[in-house]
Formats: sequence, structure tokens, C-alpha cells
Amino acid sequence: MTPTPPKDWPDDRFDVVWTFTKTADGWHFAQVPELLLPQDQDDVIADESN
Repeated sequence: MTPTPPKDWPDDRFDVVWTFTKTADGWHFAQVPELLLPQDQDDVIADESN
């Protein structure tokens, strides 16, 4: 799967939608910030383990 989902999900993040799209090579993972509420962040969840 490319890129790979983060291993840890922060306790304070509920504003990101994960999408998985089937491709010829497997699956493509993406994160989409919701940006629905004023406190929503416009960045994605970084994988801190790398």
C-alpha cells in the first residue's frame, strides 16, 4: 500500500478521512482533511515512527 497509513493515531484528531483506492498494483492510501469545523487542521497525520 502506498503511501502507508500512520501507525499511531493521535487522540485529538477526528478531522481526517482515510481513503483507499484500488489500483492495478494494489491499493493507494490517502488522507483528506475534513475542514468542516473551525478547529479542524489542514494537515494530515504524520507517521512519527519513520
